[in-house]
Amino acid sequence: MIKLEGTDKLMAAIKQALLKHKVEDVRKALKRGAMILVDKAKNSIRRSESGVLKNSIKILPKFRGAPSVLYVGPRVKRRRRSKGEKANIQDSPFYAHFVEYGTAAHNLGFKGKFVEVKGRDHPGAKPKPYMRPAFDTAGQQALNIAMEDIGKMIMNNVR
Repeated sequence: MIKLEGTDKLMAAIKQALLKHKVEDVRKALKRGAMILVDKAKNSIRRSESGVLKNSIKILPKFRGAPSVLYVGPRVKRRRRSKGEKANIQDSPFYAHFVEYGTAAHNLGFKGKFVEVKGRDHPGAKPKPYMRPAFDTAGQQALNIAMEDIGKMIMNNVR
């Protein structure tokens, strides 16, 4: 059994080296790797008429966590509609998770309260995953590219 000592000190040194760089530089390295996931996800979406879902897949910063955390996936915009205005699918792919995970069979009889309406059954939709296959096939490659860029930043700082 091999025992490595000093890994805590090494990780602390790496964190210190990264702190000397701007957050934008670290984020740029992460984005370079994440672009591979975006491309793979866009390519695994089956062709649709409008292309709204495909065009919505982006790299977005996730500000709630660390500044170096990115979100890769569909950009679902939340916007308020005026009273009486109908939802427009062109606005945002609010249905993105339905495509990824599918839907169960259900009745379409909702009019303010649930009413069982005969003949208005939706058979459900089969899942057509696009994000999971992208991550499974290109996740490690994306991580390697990002880590390579961050490693170069750290090595330039050490010299």
